[in-house]
Amino acid sequence: MSRGKKIHNLQIICIYVVLTLFVVCVLFPLLYAFASSFKTSGEILAGKNFWPTEWHPENYLEAWNEANFSQYTWNTLIYASATMVLSVLGNSVCGYVFARGEFPGKKIIYGMKTATMFLAFGSTTMYPTLQILSKLHLNKSLWGLILVAFCTGSMAFIFMVRAFILSLPREIDEAATIDGCSFMGIFFRITLPLIRPIIATIAVLSFKDAWNDYLFPMIVTFSNPEKRTLAVGLYSMQQTSVAADWSKMLPGTIISALPLIVVYIFLNKYFVESLAMGAVKG
Repeated sequence: MSRGKKIHNLQIICIYVVLTLFVVCVLFPLLYAFASSFKTSGEILAGKNFWPTEWHPENYLEAWNEANFSQYTWNTLIYASATMVLSVLGNSVCGYVFARGEFPGKKIIYGMKTATMFLAFGSTTMYPTLQILSKLHLNKSLWGLILVAFCTGSMAFIFMVRAFILSLPREIDEAATIDGCSFMGIFFRITLPLIRPIIATIAVLSFKDAWNDYLFPMIVTFSNPEKRTLAVGLYSMQQTSVAADWSKMLPGTIISALPLIVVYIFLNKYFVESLAMGAVKG
């Protein structure tokens, strides 16, 4: 075997070793949480065994019913799904308008919006946002959370959509215009199907952000526990008891992770495609 071939094989072995270590580091906490979700609280705190000495699948039923995770899951599904749909629609339309629309002050407005990507407002906008929701009588409901998620939007998503649309040939729009298609008709009938990878990316990321969101849902649902999301429910369960009941919290954690995994599995093809196309275009 030649020296070059040996070096090449050694490089491949090193790559696989590094990737294997990375996968182990990522999956080990998940696997440990899954295994521990079938243990009793005493066995979890003892920490002697990786796998349970006796499996307790009833932990999931108790978490689902007694700890109210069924209601938390339903609330989070409503919030995350509505946020995902509105985020996809709003950000894609904005990106299309900035890419193909012609109106006075477009560059100035786009420049001002782009500047917000580099500003971290933190909690400074929390109080005025709550005041607005209070005036609309939405400060204690999931619809208030959904409205805020839709109105705030994400300039990063708009930037992605605009960049992707600008890479599409304008001749497609001109041909559609000749055939009598309106400006928004071109978007829904032609442009939207062509930007499916970006749409999938926005869907995955917006669903993930809404599903894991904690601070604002905690504030809005503070006086209305029935509207809590999973992230808020998990944390509040730990804070309201003298000793955390890990036999219910860990099943709740697994329950909260499953929808994200399912969404990614279904949209993985388009998500990876958008990353690959972005790399090629860049």
